[in-house]
Order: sequence, then C-alpha cells, then structure tokens
Amino acid sequence: MCTKNSIFVLIGLVFVAVATSCTQSDNDNTTPQQQIVTTDSSEYNGRLKAEIRNVNNNLEDNAIVYLYANYSDLVNNLSLNFVYTNTSGIADFGYLLQGNYYLLARNMSGAVARDTAVVQVNSRRETTRLMRLSY
Repeated sequence: MCTKNSIFVLIGLVFVAVATSCTQSDNDNTTPQQQIVTTDSSEYNGRLKAEIRNVNNNLEDNAIVYLYANYSDLVNNLSLNFVYTNTSGIADFGYLLQGNYYLLARNMSGAVARDTAVVQVNSRRETTRLMRLSY
C-alpha cells in the first residue's frame, strides 16, 4: 500500500513540474528603460540632454534617442539606455558619469529619419546636444 501511495505522489510531483515549466513567459526580448537620475550632487557627474529637430527644423516630439558608451556599441546596437523626447523635443538622460558618449536619434513616424552624434559630458555641467534628423 505504501508503494502505491508513493507512486501517486511521484506522478503528482512530475505533473506539477511539467505544468509549471510549460507556462508562457512575459519576456518579449526588449531591454527595459533604465531609471533616469534627475538629482545629483556628485562632482563626477554631468547632465545630458538632446534636442531633436526634423529636416524642417521643427522640434521632434516622441522621437527615440539611444545612448551608447562607445562606437563599437553603436555599431553592434548595444545601448546603455534610451529616452523618448517630450513635447519640446528634448530627451533628458539625467545625470551621467563624465565622459564621451554616442547618441542615435530616430523618429517614430513615417519614413525613418535619424542622426548620430558624439557628446562629451563634463562634471557639474549640463550639456544639450542638438541633433537634426535626416533621411
């Protein structure tokens, strides 16, 4: 009798293990946007913003701007973070460690217009990089 009960328990555990391993995951293979630091008192950080304009020199709202640590990351599309522009065409990355970064901006509507730029973040300074989207 004890062996029969052990077999039922074992079959039950196998069933539970298979049922939980077959559930659909919520992973959609997109990197979530990281938290933006908006207040900082460190002497090694500076604030980075990008002003995005289209070919008609109008501010581009709802464009996406990617931040890269170096050129090879830009080529391999390994961004550190991304930010959407607000209604004023500004993408605010908040405070970053001083150094050189690469930016890639793209519009989100119609034909894809883009621009790439290098920007230097200096400690205790706010840097705004103007980017002009073109086809």
